Amino acid sequence: MKYLKILKYTIAIIIINTLQVSICNYIAIGNIKPNLVIPFVVSVAIINGPVTGGIVGLVCGIFMDALSSGTTIINSLTYMYLAVIAGVLNINYFRKNAGVVMLFTFIGILLCESCIHFVHFAIWGSSNLFIAIANPILLIALYTLIYTIPIFYITNKLFNSKGREA
Repeated sequence: MKYLKILKYTIAIIIINTLQVSICNYIAIGNIKPNLVIPFVVSVAIINGPVTGGIVGLVCGIFMDALSSGTTIINSLTYMYLAVIAGVLNINYFRKNAGVVMLFTFIGILLCESCIHFVHFAIWGSSNLFIAIANPILLIALYTLIYTIPIFYITNKLFNSKGREA
């Protein structure tokens, strides 16, 4: 039973990361592409807890770092920490529902994109300040919220092993 759950997570991680690097280029509006990985990671953390969410976030981040160029280890760490924080806060303060997933997704995208631009500008110097400021991080977060609810409900159906409705 445990191996079946690991296999389901592995297949879901491969599918969501493949969709992120392939399909999101086609559904982009201008320069604004949704981030499908963060809602998935947050959904897993809220449904199954901070440990599972952290592991899935780390693996998704490693895949994203391997598939995209430039941001080595930044996605891994931000996705993992975001999932752990979302899972811990959900256990203590929130209920499991789509609104909470949307809240953590919105905050997570703002933090993740800000960290990536900070690292590119301040540490590596590979980007200029105008690109970091002009990047529409808020619009990316709002565009991703459209896809958050379907991702949450699919994740809930696939991985809610305790029979709880979220």
